[in-house]
Amino acid sequence: MGQRAAFPWIRDTAIARGGDGYYYMTGTAGNLDAIHLWRSPDLKQFSYWKPAYQLDSTNPDVWYNRVPGRLLWTPEIHFLKGSYWIPWCVNQELGMGLLKSSTGKAEGPYVSVSPANVPLVPTLIDSSLFEDDDGSMYYVWQARSVRKLNKDLNGFAGELMELLTIEGEQVGYEGLFLRKIGNWYVLVAAEWNGGLLREEGTYDMMYAVSKKLTGPYSRRRVGVPHAGHSTLFQDENGAWYLSFFGNDRTAPFRASAGVAPLEMTDTGDDLVIRVKERR
Repeated sequence: MGQRAAFPWIRDTAIARGGDGYYYMTGTAGNLDAIHLWRSPDLKQFSYWKPAYQLDSTNPDVWYNRVPGRLLWTPEIHFLKGSYWIPWCVNQELGMGLLKSSTGKAEGPYVSVSPANVPLVPTLIDSSLFEDDDGSMYYVWQARSVRKLNKDLNGFAGELMELLTIEGEQVGYEGLFLRKIGNWYVLVAAEWNGGLLREEGTYDMMYAVSKKLTGPYSRRRVGVPHAGHSTLFQDENGAWYLSFFGNDRTAPFRASAGVAPLEMTDTGDDLVIRVKERR
């Protein structure tokens, strides 16, 4: 997949199909002071489109500027409830936020859902969004944390939940992502496998499934090697794909975006996810 315009690298990529038929991609890119968007009509070629949201570097009192040298990380884009949403985070333990398009269009402008000058969740990183079958929305973050949003989607209505496997483990080290596929809740996260140091291992997409949101989830397993910190999305025909970026030394490519078609097999007792083989 091509995405060379604007920046020589991109990490933590996330893709969603919008209400206008375009596929939109974002990720950690640029000078880490803005959220950037790419788009594609067909998943074959992504072209740089525009910055969706620019941090205000001039105001030291804004929550994300309270520590010098802060960096914007891991934004995701979601098309839910007829609009576009971008969960995002800042390093230096400054926290996470949530943006909504004020026009309902992908180009925005995007505004914070929180009227107060505070992060939606303090300290932690790697935020995401999930909409359940009943329309309830959840904020998802780090490696195990999920919390239900209120009806105005600008704060929380439920208590913090920690989603773990039947063995009491996190699904992965970071980059938690949640989707409902058929009867299954699917947890996806990134993990470094094989090697005492991160430089020696592979950065893999791990997953686990449950028929209950609260779990417990199945034993975690590798879904797609070298595809850690990834997101699941569907095309116009309902087929499932994984967006990811290369990270470890043995990945086919590094700090560039990729898309993998997926095959889902529901056995009744499990949902098996694997890369779809070319025919």
